[in-house]
Amino acid sequence: MAWLLHNYYLPTLNPAGNVQDQDAAEPIRPLLPMLKFYKGTMKTITRDVSLMSQFKSRLVNVLRDLERWIAECKVAANVAAGEISWSTESDAKDVWALESFCDGLAIKGMLVPLSKKWASPQTQP
Repeated sequence: MAWLLHNYYLPTLNPAGNVQDQDAAEPIRPLLPMLKFYKGTMKTITRDVSLMSQFKSRLVNVLRDLERWIAECKVAANVAAGEISWSTESDAKDVWALESFCDGLAIKGMLVPLSKKWASPQTQP
């Protein structure tokens, strides 16, 4: 089971490189590019609703990528804990994956826009 996990499942989930080569690097893909892509797509659709049918496939793909990222976090939590089980009953791994996702949302510019035009004007003395 360990061989299957390290030589088949993990490389399938994250095809960017070998699992053995990732010991020094981060075991999961960065979340920020996916969130930026989602944000840009949603901003475009919100500005012009008629583009929804044109951007629907992009939106579905980015949502699938985000779900895949959360699944990778769960697997990375299994590997970090030294477990090989694939049980879905592990609440701690789910919590860790969702906390990692929330940390990505809390990065400056993700949930709260960076626009300065809504900032309160500074008063002149």
